[in-house]
Amino acid sequence: MIQEYIQFLLGIALGFSLAAPPGPANALIAYFSINHSRLSGFVTGMGASSADAVILMLIFFTGFAYTLTDVAGKNLFLIGGVVMLVLAAVIAKGFSKVQVINTHMRFRSTIPYAAGLVTNISSPYTLTWWLTVGLTLVTTLGFAIFGFFTALMIWNILFPSMLAYSKKRLPQIQKYVSIFAVITLTAFGIWFVSRYVFN
Repeated sequence: MIQEYIQFLLGIALGFSLAAPPGPANALIAYFSINHSRLSGFVTGMGASSADAVILMLIFFTGFAYTLTDVAGKNLFLIGGVVMLVLAAVIAKGFSKVQVINTHMRFRSTIPYAAGLVTNISSPYTLTWWLTVGLTLVTTLGFAIFGFFTALMIWNILFPSMLAYSKKRLPQIQKYVSIFAVITLTAFGIWFVSRYVFN
C-alpha cells in the first residue's frame, strides 16, 4: 500500500513535468482562458490531456512500450533524464517563451477541445516525452499512471483559473510557471539519470 501511494505521488510529479513547461498547449489554454473564459481554458486543457491518453493507449496496447524497453533497457532512463534536463535549461535561459495572444489568434473561432487535442498530439515535446519518460511511466512505475492523469486534471483546473482571475499579472504567472517547470524537470532529470547510473 505504501509503495502504491509513493508511485501515485511520483505519477503526480511526472504529470506536472509534462503539463507545466511552456509550450503550444499551455499557450492555447492561456489564450482561451484570457480571451474567452476559464471554462474554455479548462476544455482546451482536457483536449490536450486526451491527446496524452491517446498516445498512452497506442503505446500500451500495441506493445510498443515493452518492445522498446526490451531493446533499450535502462538507457530509456538516461534518454528521458537528458530530455528533461535539456528542456529545463532551455526554459531557464528564456528560449521557450509563451506568446499567448499573438501566436494563437488563429484559434479565435476554433472549438477549444479540438484545438487542445490537435495541438498537443502534434507537439514534438509531447511525443518525445512519451517515447522516453512516458515509457518508464508505463512499464516500471505501474500505479503512477493514476497520479499522472490526476496531475493533468489539477493543472487543467488550476492554470485557467489563475489566468482568468489574474489577467493583469500574466507575465508574473508565466514566470512562476516557468520556474516551477524548471524545478520539476531538473529534479526528475537528475533522478532518471541517477537511476541509469546506479541501477
